[in-house]
Amino acid sequence: MVSMSSRMVEIADFPSVNLGNTRSLYVYLPPSYHVNTEKRYAVLYMHDGQHVFSADVTGESWEMHETADRLVSEGRMEEIIIVGIATVPHQRLNEYFHDNPRMHEVTDPPFAGEQYEAFIIEEVMPYMNATFRTLQGPEHTAMMGSSAGGIVTYNIGFRRPEIFGSPFS
Repeated sequence: MVSMSSRMVEIADFPSVNLGNTRSLYVYLPPSYHVNTEKRYAVLYMHDGQHVFSADVTGESWEMHETADRLVSEGRMEEIIIVGIATVPHQRLNEYFHDNPRMHEVTDPPFAGEQYEAFIIEEVMPYMNATFRTLQGPEHTAMMGSSAGGIVTYNIGFRRPEIFGSPFS
């Protein structure tokens, strides 16, 4: 009997041409990933990646790996790949907000939401598709975040439904 468990991979110092910085990507690979080498997986991209799988001094963990493992074992969801995209200190709000005159009331420009969107679509997604066995297309690609990460998810989702469309139902 083969014991299957999920695995975590960190891609440290992932560079961004669009944003001019680097950050870590944290990748959850589902239990069957290394057993069934022909299978491809839907992908969930998550903001605030440093908190998706573990806690640090700036916040608690969402424990997404434990939740995904549990839901898969209960038959409540299919296995997926989860990509936690870490923030860059002191850039989070600027990267998560698209330029909108009303946002000027909350924080000062420049807003880099469009550059962050391009970073995900033009840099992170092609890397993930080339490196891991992903399913592509909006029916297999979703995005998730909370707080400011929820705002950027909302903005990108409405701007790019041809890329992010899966509810993973």
